[in-house]
This record gives sequence, C-alpha cells and structure tokens, in this order.
Amino acid sequence: ELSILSGTAPAVGPKFETGTPPSQNVSESLNEMNIIQGARLGIGIAERLDLELEALLSFFGGTVASGGLKFQWLGQSLFAGKAGSWNSALRAKYISASGFKDDPNEQAGGDTIFDNVFVEKMDAGGFSVGNAFGYQVTDWFQVYLGGQYINMTLDYRYREDNSMGTLYQGKRSIEGYGPFAGLQLNTTGSGFRFVYTIK
Repeated sequence: ELSILSGTAPAVGPKFETGTPPSQNVSESLNEMNIIQGARLGIGIAERLDLELEALLSFFGGTVASGGLKFQWLGQSLFAGKAGSWNSALRAKYISASGFKDDPNEQAGGDTIFDNVFVEKMDAGGFSVGNAFGYQVTDWFQVYLGGQYINMTLDYRYREDNSMGTLYQGKRSIEGYGPFAGLQLNTTGSGFRFVYTIK
C-alpha cells in the first residue's frame, strides 16, 4: 500500500530540562503553520500485520522519517473494505526528525518557527502508539478518528531575536497524547493503487 500524506503537526517550544536556560520566557506557540507532506509505504508481512515506512517534509525544511508496525484488528483496509463497513488499526512506530531551522535572514517573529526565538537546529527522536477507527462512506472514501500517545526527546540550538543573538542549547523530553481525525481516498483501478490521506 502506498499512501500520499498531507496535514499539519504541532511543534514543541524550547523549554529546557538540561543545558543553558533562556534569559526570557519562550512562547511555545507556533508563529507559522507547520504543514507536512510525504508518503507512507505499507508492506504486508503477515495476515493483518504490515511493516510501514514514512517520509515527510515540513514547511520549515525539516524531515521526519519513521518505521513501525500496523495491526489491522478490526475489519479490512480501505483497499479491501466495502461501503458501510468499520475498521480499526493499531500502529506503533519509531520517529526521527531533523533539519528544522529558521532562515538566517529572518528576525524572530517574522517568518520563523516560533514567535520570539530564532531556531538554529531542532532535532527529535522517539516513539508513538496510536489507534484509529474508520468508517467507509463509499468503497473508495473513508473518514476516521483516533488517539495517539507520543514520547520524544528533542535537541535544540536557538538564539534570541535573530541569527546573531545569544546562543542557547539543551535537550527536552516530551510525553503526551491526543486525538486525530482525517479522511482517505483510494483509487479504484485494478492494477497499482494508492491512498491519499489528510490527517
């Protein structure tokens, strides 16, 4: 299964557990929408069990790669299911993100990731576990709702105000959970097929 993915994802601000503390409070709110686009490849390795690989690109120039397992414990996938059917799948994956940084020509608060700091580097690694319930409106269209738990370690280097400001660096662990929703479209050709997902 090849899925084309589009969506948005939150970013977590540089509040440090280790490293040099900032001289001012740092807002965790995004200054710009973090739009992501990419692809997921699913390979069946057993009945109802898939190996999944994802590669995503961010509006801010960073990349996110992940690998994990999907277990289809209820119903059938969008490829095999029919209109009116329900399905559910459990996913567990390792995530690695790197390359997130601001344009050195931008001032903090301009076209930057966060409102009041300039990000020189922002990398992350960790894992997530989630489950989604889907309903097939037609043979080729599905809506779904689910929840996800995530545990990540983030590594930051950022400067106050602009690329020439005071440098701060450190690490932070995050743990959280929350809902997600989306829709999927499946081509209906008899040969090669793919799923387009908005999440």
